[in-house]
Amino acid sequence: MNIFKTKFTEEDIKIQELVKSFLSKPDTLIEINPSDMSYILSYESKGYYMMVDNVGIQISNHDFDKDIRLEDKKLDAIKKLIIEEVTIRREAKKAKIFKNRSELLDKITANILFDENN
Repeated sequence: MNIFKTKFTEEDIKIQELVKSFLSKPDTLIEINPSDMSYILSYESKGYYMMVDNVGIQISNHDFDKDIRLEDKKLDAIKKLIIEEVTIRREAKKAKIFKNRSELLDKITANILFDENN
């Protein structure tokens, strides 16, 4: 039995769902500060912003600014969601870049192989 097991409250779950809603929008910009692994999520079209740092999250737009302090395990769960989304986006971008590069190499090879002047 682990007496230190973290229990997620209804509010904790709602915070996670809020983070997921930010991340579900392809136009949400995710910025990472590599020196402290803090994150800024910007959902510009609605003017919502979220900062996730080592003490909690801060949510703001033009009308409000809310700080929510979180326990380490709860904060780690939120950071894990962000890291997973960054990884998915990065892999998709990488696949697109290298697909384009591969197609270009195929085209160049075909142009050389089928050059009618030689």
